[in-house]
Amino acid sequence: MRYFLLRRQIGGCDYTIGCGISFEELSAKTREEARLEITGLHTGWQEKVRQMPVDKEDYIHDNLICETYLKDIAPDNEQKISEMFLYEVAEEIDCLPLLESAYAEIEQFKKELDVEEHERRERLQYQRLKAKYGDT
Repeated sequence: MRYFLLRRQIGGCDYTIGCGISFEELSAKTREEARLEITGLHTGWQEKVRQMPVDKEDYIHDNLICETYLKDIAPDNEQKISEMFLYEVAEEIDCLPLLESAYAEIEQFKKELDVEEHERRERLQYQRLKAKYGDT
């Protein structure tokens, strides 16, 4: 499985299409790994913080919040997100051959139209010449 994360910022950011939206692939290979990658809170994180000789409040802010997706909902974040969805993708379908085939079909149709138009003009010219000179 492949996992993708869709994040939308509250209210977007301006009139640019897609502004305030991010869609990224996670490195996770399972749903649980994806959840851990999103929160950054691995088993035993609380005990690890308790045992640190550094300022625990700073460590929590700098490493557990600011370095993970938790920053997206932090009260001091001016660009909070309004939605976050995890997508689990089982299959990937390459759409390029589909588009190339459709484009080739259009190009072939355009050629057919050109041939039809050329034949129509030739018939008109033939009719004018026939009217002018007869069947001789």
